Amino acid sequence: MEYWLIFPDEKIIEILTLENGEYLEFYKSKREGMVKSKILKGLEIDSKDVFD
Repeated sequence: MEYWLIFPDEKIIEILTLENGEYLEFYKSKREGMVKSKILKGLEIDSKDVFD
């Protein structure tokens, strides 16, 4: 399982993945950069495309 959290005011994308019954931060983007899914191979999003 994977959760994507988007904070538009701070321009942050945070990805959490379920590991041993606990959600852990897999990736965090602040304002810019590519974010990738751990579960869905090939899913990549540029943070600029989300916030600009």
